[in-house]
Amino acid sequence: MNPTQVLTREMEEAIPDCLECHRICLRTFSHLLTLEPDAELADPEQLNCLLDCADMCRVCADFLLRISEFYVGAANLCCQICRRCQQLCELPSGEDPIVLECASTCARCANSCKRVLATSTVP
Repeated sequence: MNPTQVLTREMEEAIPDCLECHRICLRTFSHLLTLEPDAELADPEQLNCLLDCADMCRVCADFLLRISEFYVGAANLCCQICRRCQQLCELPSGEDPIVLECASTCARCANSCKRVLATSTVP
């Protein structure tokens, strides 16, 4: 942690968004695995992306909390993965409220990470 760094408002807002996205992605992953046998199953790309997104959101929240020297890189990657997860959850979701909630949560997290990047003073 750089002692001259402090949590910015954008970082403080991104932390709960990242943790919520982590939670929702794991819930959506479990939900897609337990759909009725006759329901359309999620494709492996979507399932992998949900796990990637959950992991990256948790890591990003940790880096932000610690004001890690790598928090900008974590926020950038988190933003990218959240956008991809959002896309994959919007496409096949139909009317599934859990998958649609995941898409909107990923969008919110990506936007929070983008604000962190826009206001960062770290090169």
